[in-house]
Amino acid sequence: MDNKPTYEYDVFISYSRKDILGQWINDTFFNLFKTYLDNSLSWTPKIFIDTSDIDPGDSWPERLKRAICYSKCMVSIWSPNYFKSGYCRKECGSMLYREKMLGYRTTNKPNGLVLPVNIFDGKFFPEIAQQINWFLCHDYYLDGEGFKKTERYVQFQDKMKQWIQGVAQAISHSPEWDKNWLGDVWWKNSFEYSEKNLQIVSTSINKKPEWR
Repeated sequence: MDNKPTYEYDVFISYSRKDILGQWINDTFFNLFKTYLDNSLSWTPKIFIDTSDIDPGDSWPERLKRAICYSKCMVSIWSPNYFKSGYCRKECGSMLYREKMLGYRTTNKPNGLVLPVNIFDGKFFPEIAQQINWFLCHDYYLDGEGFKKTERYVQFQDKMKQWIQGVAQAISHSPEWDKNWLGDVWWKNSFEYSEKNLQIVSTSINKKPEWR
């Protein structure tokens, strides 16, 4: 019997709790995301989100770190506040560092393991983030039940159904799990990578096509 360690989660959801974002993720984004992803895979995906997967008494920084290590890919909800947060930069940086060490986002392997959702215009995002195709949700980042009665909500569902196929593909083609991802050296290097590459910029960068 093969007892070799492997992944525990298909997706890690990374986001900032500032503003109304936490409520928007739980009330608007997550249920649709889970339903569409479930129907895009031949198994029921396991999704880590900190509102339900951190147990009482857990050391939450270590719990989050472990969950990232055991996740196939990351869906990160990008906003200026996301990149202002040291914790969010560490989360995203750890997966981007995995990409870098495994040769992703190159001519031979242009895909990645971070699938971002942008809820703003992205003009103050770090340069490395500007190079990654995102799912633009600027028009759908709205609070309240009234949003679900609008035409925009229908558009949001249609766009998510298309975008979710890319998430399913990233999950299905994830690399073999590596025990080195749990090590202190790996995390030290990924932290240095995130602090070097994921600081929010102070001037507008006017480039970046949205995902279509």
